[in-house]
Amino acid sequence: MTSASRNLFVYGTLRRGADNEFAQLLTRSAKWVGGGQAHGRLYLVGDYPGFIASPTSGDWVRGDVYEIRDTDATYPDLDSYEGCGFDDLEPHEYRRIVIPVRLDSGKSIRATVYEYQRSVAGKPHIASGDYRAAQHEMAKLSGPR
Repeated sequence: MTSASRNLFVYGTLRRGADNEFAQLLTRSAKWVGGGQAHGRLYLVGDYPGFIASPTSGDWVRGDVYEIRDTDATYPDLDSYEGCGFDDLEPHEYRRIVIPVRLDSGKSIRATVYEYQRSVAGKPHIASGDYRAAQHEMAKLSGPR
């Protein structure tokens, strides 16, 4: 993987406040910059989302931006989590690319994002572009257990 910047845009299971080992790794190894959004489309590709970048899309994906302190130490772990590490068989499910991101402050930056590489045919489109909000909606629809 070659595309990486110190800024990382996360839109799913790595967002601020997520409760998993790799979100906690990101919290320890990076500084939260703030919320933001990027042009693209978000799909439910399992029990997690997949982002497809589109510079001309009218669609926006909501997420968080982190500034990674040590990219050489952090990205290999995140790559493994995203299934695109050196030990993962190809074709990879995700790849790292660098895209423009608009922070909630209005500032535009460039950030690395993990882009989904497989077909989204038949996968539900998350029209809001916000995985966290979609999770809350799905939880309400499924009702109490």
